[in-house]
Amino acid sequence: MLKRLKTLLLGSVLLGSVLLAGCASHSPPDVALVGLTPLESTLLEPRMRLEFRLQNTGTRAMNVRGLNLALKVNGVELARGVDNQGFVLPGLGETRAAVDVGASLFNLAQLLLTLPSTETFSYELDGRLHLDGFPRSLPVRRGGSITRAQLQQLTGNGGRRPGALRLE
Repeated sequence: MLKRLKTLLLGSVLLGSVLLAGCASHSPPDVALVGLTPLESTLLEPRMRLEFRLQNTGTRAMNVRGLNLALKVNGVELARGVDNQGFVLPGLGETRAAVDVGASLFNLAQLLLTLPSTETFSYELDGRLHLDGFPRSLPVRRGGSITRAQLQQLTGNGGRRPGALRLE
């Protein structure tokens, strides 16, 4: 009886392992911020579109239902947004996506106070892709830097109209 129970337990474990291997999780995709575009905004809520490229280094396609992202600049969370537009990220492929974000006026003011003494700003893009199936979501994270000149182009500093910033 005990031998039969051990055999049944071992068989269940092996079957579970095989089933889980068939549902192997995706590895998080590589993400690169490729553009920032100012959007129509209010005084208390500046808005922009973050454009990014996602690369799937795995062989299985990812059916993405939506995403949420936050943008930190010099360690300060500047903007946050969500998007529910689904897309497919092909296996061993890439796609572009965008999310509209709202910036915190107070965090933006904190960042602007450092503007006169900073030539290069570090940024971190941090979020999650929400998927159909298993796993339910995957993290995306990428850091980089933006120069003062690029930031001035985006904000329209010097009386110019704000313009889109391409980081490719």
